Amino acid sequence: MKWIISIIICFYTFNSTGQTQLEITQTAMNEYSKSLKIKDSIVLEIKKHHQNDTQFLLSFEKTEETWENFVNEQFQVEFPSFENWENRNIIYGSSFDMCYYFFLKKYIDIRISILENIIKLEGDICGG
Repeated sequence: MKWIISIIICFYTFNSTGQTQLEITQTAMNEYSKSLKIKDSIVLEIKKHHQNDTQFLLSFEKTEETWENFVNEQFQVEFPSFENWENRNIIYGSSFDMCYYFFLKKYIDIRISILENIIKLEGDICGG
């Protein structure tokens, strides 16, 4: 009986397929790209909705810039040894690109939730 179970386990092990680091990185990049497109479309929607409100647009642009600065600083916190793209794999290994895209996706998804709240504020008694 043990012999049969061992054969079954070996069969499933040999037939299973794993992803290469390149495939995982490509998946991370694709997920990041999807989130970026969503964020960009929300930004355009907000700008279009407030196109006649110069003060709002100036404030909104400032928050976008502040957010980008925050993400850049957060990147330095999470990857303190990062110096440049040429040396990234020496310091962090071959998985760095994957980690980088997952990092960006995480913060873009947070920004999306913040931007969605701006859209939802219309008619909200506490909204601006």
